[in-house]
Amino acid sequence: MIVDLVVNHTSIDHPWFQAARSDPHSPRRAYYVWSADRPAHTRERLVFPGFQQESWSWDAQAGAWYHHRFYEHEPDLNMDCAEVREEIRRIVAFWLGRGISGYRVDAVPFIIERVGPDGRTSHEVFADLSALRRMSDAVNRDAVLIGEANVPPPAVSSYFGSGDRLHVMLDFLMAQRLFLALATHDAAPIVETLTGRPDIPTGCTWGEFIRNHDELDLARLSESERAQVIAAFGPRTDMQIYGRGLRRRLATMLGGDRNRIALAFSLQFTLPGCPVIFYGNEIGMGEELALPERLPVRTPMQWNDARGAGFSNAPEERFVRPLVRDEPFSAAYVNVDAQQQDPASLLNVVRGLIAARKQCLEIGVGSCTILPADPPVLMHEGADMREAAVVVASSGVERDPCRREIDLPAYGYAWLRL
Repeated sequence: MIVDLVVNHTSIDHPWFQAARSDPHSPRRAYYVWSADRPAHTRERLVFPGFQQESWSWDAQAGAWYHHRFYEHEPDLNMDCAEVREEIRRIVAFWLGRGISGYRVDAVPFIIERVGPDGRTSHEVFADLSALRRMSDAVNRDAVLIGEANVPPPAVSSYFGSGDRLHVMLDFLMAQRLFLALATHDAAPIVETLTGRPDIPTGCTWGEFIRNHDELDLARLSESERAQVIAAFGPRTDMQIYGRGLRRRLATMLGGDRNRIALAFSLQFTLPGCPVIFYGNEIGMGEELALPERLPVRTPMQWNDARGAGFSNAPEERFVRPLVRDEPFSAAYVNVDAQQQDPASLLNVVRGLIAARKQCLEIGVGSCTILPADPPVLMHEGADMREAAVVVASSGVERDPCRREIDLPAYGYAWLRL
């Protein structure tokens, strides 16, 4: 079990913030970032453009401005405060002491940033990550720290350190370029990402995901590349968000095409690193676009076709999020129970990929070599000291199969152990 570690901010309803705003002499006051005067730069680097107005808000009760990298109801904690660091240490130790396997560390770039009095980021403190690692190792040296940090490749090395900071970095760039490859029917974006990766320390790796619980952020692509992905997978304005991404799930973006979805999973599971699956993608769940912002992809898991989709026996009007209603992707058509009984279902395809991946350790932990192939085909070899495997995937549309020693149809793939 991996637990989300959210220590960049709290809610404004948290007892710490309530104490901080009510008394300038409260010990909790130093837990947050305050300014007596309105900072000059409050609208730069907004995380939610169009929905978030500023990154500083006035609190009348406190008589001061407080910093929030995200929404105004999520005030940032002050990482320079020794008491805050001790609170984090206690939280980390508490759950590790109860047997969890590690943490997904939320919003890592904002944890380590320091904001100056003008409202701009003044510097980054990567020592925060070293300290977090020491906190974790002190309780369980086998625990894993997974970083959520959508940063450029050159910056990644600082998050790993010398192997003494984060163990895993979620690979946002690969996720974006994987969709570019699918949109253009060309493996080149994936090849460029693999060959352009920085060297990382032994014991560290990438967290490979296709979609997560937020928007498909395409900000690392060029403007023309981003336009191609949006045109292919989210041409309607209600599918787009923040001027940079798509608020859709994998299955709907790929038109419910099981072969194409399976190809995407095969690519994910054969990339060097640790595969990470967002719930519901393994059965091809859709989204509910009537919900605001990032919420369309955060609907209840569809376990069966009964009322409440097996998620809850409560009346559906009490659900925090509604079920998907779009017929091709509703629980009546897409659910775990039905797919468990179908050997050819997407769920069983993904289970097969998981089983194969566990048997091919050379793919996950070995070296990766790109092999020559025609443009729409990605062919790469994973190898360690014991074994090697070649993975071939066709991202092409309907066309003549690629003929070497095997035939690949459109969206076909094959894993070959040498």
